[in-house]
Order: sequence, then C-alpha cells, then structure tokens
Amino acid sequence: MARTGKEWTPLAQELMNIVIDAWNKMPEAPSLRTVAKAIDVSPPRMMDLRDHAHGMPTVDEFINICLLLHLDPAKVITQALENIGVVEE
Repeated sequence: MARTGKEWTPLAQELMNIVIDAWNKMPEAPSLRTVAKAIDVSPPRMMDLRDHAHGMPTVDEFINICLLLHLDPAKVITQALENIGVVEE
C-alpha cells in the first residue's frame, strides 16, 4: 500500500456519499466495526472512507461495501457520475 493516499476526486467522494447515505438509511445498519471486519479493513480505515480522509477507496473496498449493503456497484457508479455532472440522466 502507498505511504500516502491519493487525493480524493469528486467521483470518489460522491461514490462514498451514496454508499454512506444508503448505510445510514438502513433500518438495522451494521456498525462501523462490523462493516470493517466484513470487508477486511481496519475500523480506522473504514472511518477514513466514511469521512473522505487519507486515500480514496480501492476498487475492492468500494465493491465489497456495496455488496455488503446490498447495493449494485454499477448503479452506484452511474448515479455518482450523474450527480457530479459527468454523464446525463
């Protein structure tokens, strides 16, 4: 892993905004530690992803979070691109 994370892009920020928003809206949302353990990252890394700190999410992290939360990663990407104005609806 790189010593310093890459700066968050608008797309990476929006991807995580969508995922975290869906997570927060779950009736019985899993804890941060539960999510971290399920996707095989540390709780501090999960907090960084939630807070857009340090390095952007890896493809594996993003997909694993989506799958854990029952989100379609492709739909999340499409929605994020629409939200930041890269593609039209």
